[in-house]
Amino acid sequence: MRIKFFCDESGNTGNNFLDEKDPFFVLGGWLDKCNNSSNIEFIDDIACILESAHEIKSTKLIKSSRGRRKIKSVIECMVRYDYLPFFSIVHKKFAIAARVVDVLLDPEYNNMVSRKITYNEDALPVKKYAEIIYKLSDYVLSNFAEAYRYLDYNLMCQSIELISKELKEINEIDLSNKVFNSKILISDNLNDEIGLEKNQAPNIFSLYTLFQILDNYGTRERLSIDFIHDNQKEYRDNMNNISNLFFNDRNDKIRYAFKQRKIFFNSIKSLSFEDSKNNTLIQCADITVGTVNYILKKLIFNKSLDNIDRELLTTLKPYIISWGNPQLTHFMIAEETFQKWMNYF
Repeated sequence: MRIKFFCDESGNTGNNFLDEKDPFFVLGGWLDKCNNSSNIEFIDDIACILESAHEIKSTKLIKSSRGRRKIKSVIECMVRYDYLPFFSIVHKKFAIAARVVDVLLDPEYNNMVSRKITYNEDALPVKKYAEIIYKLSDYVLSNFAEAYRYLDYNLMCQSIELISKELKEINEIDLSNKVFNSKILISDNLNDEIGLEKNQAPNIFSLYTLFQILDNYGTRERLSIDFIHDNQKEYRDNMNNISNLFFNDRNDKIRYAFKQRKIFFNSIKSLSFEDSKNNTLIQCADITVGTVNYILKKLIFNKSLDNIDRELLTTLKPYIISWGNPQLTHFMIAEETFQKWMNYF
């Protein structure tokens, strides 16, 4: 059976990974399990809820209780017509910490790091290292992000020294020494990273992880999925890079290539981009991911939830914290952030 997945994003701040007002990037949308996208009754129901002939954005609806009630009705309508939501949620600061581990603790370029780290067999797996580095100052992490963005040798050496120094200050001596040791082959490491750095931005990583959980579901259910993302002019070049990165004409499979590793997606057959102004389902994806981001920011900033916020949280909860099969949400966040969310859920 061939079906469509309609996708949009929320929280894209470009290269500013440490935006205090927008700490999360959420990518996600709705899988049309029953091919209802051309169902007139469904389209009419959505139109009646939104009460507008023009494009409606989550940023507008979220501002009022009335708008948020419309959002709740949209989500309930999607579920009623057998649409299934999938999400990839990234805490941008944690994404920087994870990138530090990937680059500076790569056993190919650091002889103090065991190759077991690649398979999470080391005493401290990759995520645990990232958890430690996540606790470093914003200044140190933004310094690394800047150095990595330009793959600048001198800036990266300065960043390595800053990271190593701060790790020593929090008594992470072994990790500090490993990071400092990365300077020896950092020039070779950066040269090999050329052309790959765009692949590590939150929207690219999120797309890959969203593909993973969506493909797992599609493979299990024997589906062929056409993935449709909102076409954003300001990120057109990046969108084209995404398309080139994932699509492989030779075997009609989506492909993700990173260094020597290749992962093939069996059920996802195409990746295309459409203007959300002309696609109600992409608008529904925007409304949903924008609301997920809105709720998560309220929780992380300790802001009180009003009645409709709590209703939205209850509506979204089964999909955000789905631990069973299928997995509907992938998180790339620090453990302390995750636990804070779970306390609310």
